[in-house]
Amino acid sequence: MADNASLGAAKSAKNGEFYTQYSDIEAGMNAYVEFNPDVFRDKTILLHCDDPEWSNFTKYFAANFERFVLKKLISTSHTKGAGNRQLKETGN
Repeated sequence: MADNASLGAAKSAKNGEFYTQYSDIEAGMNAYVEFNPDVFRDKTILLHCDDPEWSNFTKYFAANFERFVLKKLISTSHTKGAGNRQLKETGN
């Protein structure tokens, strides 16, 4: 079982902000790419984030946009004040 000391500390501090680590995203996505190098080719990636500017998923897919030959990356949030903007787009 995973150690949940950080969750307990966050509960005590009333801090529920947790973000998936960039390295974990990279490892997970690499498994897909190793299985099928074209898995993301010409795909639109839609990410619903707490805040697109802080999202490691957004950072990862933006950094690998050309490598994966993505069609479009959309990272959005319904959180008031979150930095919603178009990061990169190709095509129509």
